[in-house]
Order: sequence, then C-alpha cells, then structure tokens
Amino acid sequence: MNLPDGIANAEDRLGVSVRVHELLLAPLAELYGDSVCVEQAPAPEHGVVQYGFDHGEYRCAAAVQPLNDRAAIVWVTARLGRFHTEYGRALRWLACNREDNTVGLSVGHECLERRELWVACSRVTTPGDRAGVREMLLDVRSELSRLTVALGPWFPQSVEGARLHLLEKECAQSEDEAMLMLATFPRQFMSVLESDEAYAGRVEPAVHVMVNAWLARWSRVVEQVEKLAESAPDDEDSPERRTFLLSLKLVALGRLGRWLEVMQTAEELGALLADPREALLTHRAGALYGLGRYEEALALCRPAESDGNPRLWFWKSLAQARLGQVEEARESYCEYERIAGPDIIGREKLTELLPEE
Repeated sequence: MNLPDGIANAEDRLGVSVRVHELLLAPLAELYGDSVCVEQAPAPEHGVVQYGFDHGEYRCAAAVQPLNDRAAIVWVTARLGRFHTEYGRALRWLACNREDNTVGLSVGHECLERRELWVACSRVTTPGDRAGVREMLLDVRSELSRLTVALGPWFPQSVEGARLHLLEKECAQSEDEAMLMLATFPRQFMSVLESDEAYAGRVEPAVHVMVNAWLARWSRVVEQVEKLAESAPDDEDSPERRTFLLSLKLVALGRLGRWLEVMQTAEELGALLADPREALLTHRAGALYGLGRYEEALALCRPAESDGNPRLWFWKSLAQARLGQVEEARESYCEYERIAGPDIIGREKLTELLPEE
C-alpha cells in the first residue's frame, strides 16, 4: 500500500533524524564520555533527544531536529554563565569577538532577562556526514576552550554555566524562600542576609563571600575572607576551603588594584597548591605591571613563553608597550590572540599605550 505523500515524507524525515542522531551520539560519547546525559527525550524512537554535558566551566546541550527527507539539523549550545554586572559590555564583547568562528552568539529574550550569555552552533546534516558532525563538536570544544582564557579575566564576577546548572537544581529542591533567590536574584538574597541576622548565621559564610564576588563587591569579598581566616576553627579550616577563599580574594584584590596584596596573597595561595607556578604566574605578572615594575613583569613572562599561556603574552605585550618596544608589543599581542582568539577589550588596552599612527 502506498502512503499519502505527507505521511511518507514525515516518515522519511523521522528516519533521517534517527540516522543523524546516531552520528551525533558517537562523537559525544567519545569526547565527553560518562558526563553525557539525557536531559529531554520527547521522541527518542525518532532520534529526538536532547543531551546535556559539561565542557569545563560551561553547561552544554546537543540534539537533532528533523528537517526534511534528506537531512536533519544538529545543534549544540553552551551556556557560558550569568553576568550580574557589566552584562551589556559582556554581550558586546562576545558579539564583536567571535565573528571569525562558526560558533556564534545566541541571544533571546529569556537570556537577556536572566543576564546570561550563550553560544550556539547548528549544521544541516545528511546521514552520511559523520566527519562533519564530529568536526562541528570539535569547533564548539575549541571555541569554549578559547573563551575560558579570554572571557574569564575580564568578567570574573560571572557565575559559570556548569556551576549555575548545579546551583539552580539545588535551589529548586530547597524549601527556603531566600535560597530560591540565590541563583537568579543574588542582590535580593544579599538583602535578606543583611537584614536578618539570625538567618545569615545559618548560611555557610563562604556563600556570603561567593555571592559578593558574583555582584563584583570586591571590597566586601576581601573583608569577609580576612574575617573568616581570623575566626575559623582549626578543624573547619581545610586546605580546600582556604584555597577557594584565597582564590576569590586574589581576584578581588586584582580588581581593586591592590597589587602588593596581590603578590602577598599569591604567595599564601601558592603554599596550598600542588603546582602553583602556572596558576599564579599571571596574577604575579599583572601585579608587577600594576606596580609599574615593567622590566620585572617582562622578565617574569619570558621564561614561560614556551608554556603557551596566553595571558602571559598579554601582560608581556603591555609591559613592552610601556617600555617603548612598540613592534615587540604588537608581536606579543598577536601571539596572545593566536591562542585565545580575538579580544577587543585587550586590544583597546594595548592601543591606549601605543603611539598613534
């Protein structure tokens, strides 16, 4: 019996999506292993399944959407995180920076309402396009790795997508009305803490510090970390907790331009880390630069050039510009962007130091 064209085409379309789904699942499992999980499965028999997975700090999703009887659409999204301050600048940063990549900015009304940034990639795919699907996932993977390097230093107050995903799940399971505000309305949450001393005493002190960091209240972060360090009982002051708090303090001091304290805190944090060199080198280079010790900053960056740490190339370029080494500064900045991708905020800072042409 011959099926009517509409029904036949619908079955062909769903059959294509099943085969394309198989092309997606194999590289997902290869690249992300057991971290891949089913988030939604509206029609698994037709290959319509949404998978969730984490790439480092970012929460990602991937799925297949039926298109026609020859091809289906594979899409991947990554939730970069939530920006409680400087959101407009963050949006402009991403929109202007990633134009040379197949992975683009995804902005909708809901994203804007939540002050979030996402990136997205989609591909019209035929059942034989195994290599293309894998290459698409590698494109997203590469871009997210570059964004980790280039986005983080300018927006340390963001709540990364992977952490945000877990936090929202925890808050959703809570019956505490104030805790329900934590992930979405951190200012209101802090207002509750500041107005209700009894409730504030029941909240883990590290949460106070963390939320103030999300809101870019850097002076409060420093004050709270120092207060916690003085008052914490020995049995509660674990190396992991100290590392977390000192890492927040280090970022806060850098944002406040308190460079001598950055150097001191980096030494203190380094004593807790198994391999502190890579983790703290960029903080020390930035502090030396901030103190006007450009030759020292340059000397610190030079031995690490082979490490491929892009932030060291960034500080090196700025130090060279300050020392009048114009061509060397441009070359170092080009090396930074070769690794991290375009960075218009960094370009602006370097341009301010170079002579006008």
